[in-house]
Amino acid sequence: MDVDPEPTSTSATAAIDNSESKQPKDIASWPTTLLLHLFKRCQAELDKEIEPNPVIIPISQTCRQWRDVALSNASLWTRVYLGFDRFDNGVMHLSRATDAERRLPISVYLSTKNLKLNESQMDRFTLAVAKSKYQWAEVTIEETRPKRLAMLLVAALSNINWNLKLKKLSITCDSSNKAIKQQRMSPLSHLFKVGGAYTTLGHLKIWKFPVTWANIARAPYLNRLDLRRVPEEYFPGWHTFAQMIYSAVYLEHLVLIHVEIPLPIFLEPYPALEVPNLKSLTLYVTHGNKRCDINPTFLKAIKVAPKLETLVVSDLNHLSDVTQLVFSSETKRFPIISSITFLHVNIEEEVPDAFFTATESLKVFRVGGQPGGSYRNIFDKIQDALWPNLEKVVVVKMEELNESDRESLSAFIEKRKESGKEVTVVEVDGEAGIEDWDLGNGFSLEEPQDLYKGRITKRTLEIMDVLSTDSEFEF
Repeated sequence: MDVDPEPTSTSATAAIDNSESKQPKDIASWPTTLLLHLFKRCQAELDKEIEPNPVIIPISQTCRQWRDVALSNASLWTRVYLGFDRFDNGVMHLSRATDAERRLPISVYLSTKNLKLNESQMDRFTLAVAKSKYQWAEVTIEETRPKRLAMLLVAALSNINWNLKLKKLSITCDSSNKAIKQQRMSPLSHLFKVGGAYTTLGHLKIWKFPVTWANIARAPYLNRLDLRRVPEEYFPGWHTFAQMIYSAVYLEHLVLIHVEIPLPIFLEPYPALEVPNLKSLTLYVTHGNKRCDINPTFLKAIKVAPKLETLVVSDLNHLSDVTQLVFSSETKRFPIISSITFLHVNIEEEVPDAFFTATESLKVFRVGGQPGGSYRNIFDKIQDALWPNLEKVVVVKMEELNESDRESLSAFIEKRKESGKEVTVVEVDGEAGIEDWDLGNGFSLEEPQDLYKGRITKRTLEIMDVLSTDSEFEF
């Protein structure tokens, strides 16, 4: 027996038709806030690969419809990526992103290193920069040619009124170490003498570039200072540097990697560094061939860092030396420290107990020994009650662990498990884990390996920073 289908009610049909009629016909009719959210989600994966994040430009190149939407909505133009192969595109995007009707602060990535520009085109490009910079809040400049870098800096940093609005400045001279030490680079240092202070500057990143430090010292709101591969001739005297740090009362993150600093006067210690709000410190300072001896001396200059949570140090000759100078039981310089990373550290000798007792709040410990070293001296120590709050250990292997190291590590895991305080242990290959970390590639694939007969059951792949527990920290 056939059953007639239930007739669709007129009201239901009308509701369907009505709902369909309300659907936007194209993406251009979507609200700007929704478009911005969509574009950012679409760019999420790409943003992980490229620094800084080119949120809008690649989206506008997807199709004509998306391009029209992107170009017609001023609120979408908050990030501008100028790394194009075509000169006209770069000039056009500069003008469109910062025309008179667009008053939003924007972030700009500026580079001509992929452009084939003659002198006339370079003049036009720098003129466009000079005319369109007054809404820039964040600027990243990357160059390989000193002459082009000089022109861009003159265009970008030559007006005090704009400089006072600057929140973030990143300058990278992507040239060889030999090139930066040549005399032709030294005149670039005067470009920071722009007639005023960076009163709102909060984030400064300088790589392979000379700096006029007096201007930086006038940045009272500086929150993050990142200096890398700065030779001694471009680094201020210690007193000037200490004054700069002292002036930045809001400084929370300090990175000094491959920075050559002057030695103190004979038999004199470094003057004290005042860092009342510092939360993270990444340190690899050098002086000629004595690079391993300078880091403990620098740390000793910090009398106390009451808010320091994360410490990363590369190249230590002896843990006993750094313990005696920094982690003595007499005074706790870093009372709430929760994460320590030691890379290229000599782990042949026994680690003093004072090192552990001075850092008993530690939760994450990363260690990368020098080739041929043994981790047993460390893991034998922390099997007991030392570091009671420890949650994670990362072993950065310069080479395969020997049998003695594995026995010690296995015993450490088992003993912590028996005490009810399990610890996650992660092994990271040294080549992949810290390759070019000083150049900014600080991320590594950490894979917990099931090497201990099932004692580590969680087998996951996660991207995390080998050098810092702060995932937002930029390397």
